[in-house]
Amino acid sequence: MAMDPYKVFQRPLMTEKSTIQKDKYRERLGAESYVKYTLEVDMRATKQDIRRAIETLFPETEGQIIKINTMRKQGKRRDSGRLSRFRRFRPGRSAGQKKAIVTLRGNVTITQFEGA
Repeated sequence: MAMDPYKVFQRPLMTEKSTIQKDKYRERLGAESYVKYTLEVDMRATKQDIRRAIETLFPETEGQIIKINTMRKQGKRRDSGRLSRFRRFRPGRSAGQKKAIVTLRGNVTITQFEGA
């Protein structure tokens, strides 16, 4: 069953690597230019859900998506006690994460993800 497009996206991931990746493949001589955006998505979202949500929320991207890569990051175990004698009684876990790298043709940009 398809997910609601407004629930697919959590937030854009603005890291140093994603910023470099966004600008790396623009305006290349002799090769097709394209743009990559990195997003955090819902853990249950499929590639088809992500594609449908992008095309629904950002109409300028319709038909311009080249590919979508997804990856899951498992949450880490955490010890929440400060003293060693309390650690075994309070186990914890940080939340997992699913990332999607969306590749668009070079002449298309998502203005909300471009910054100021």
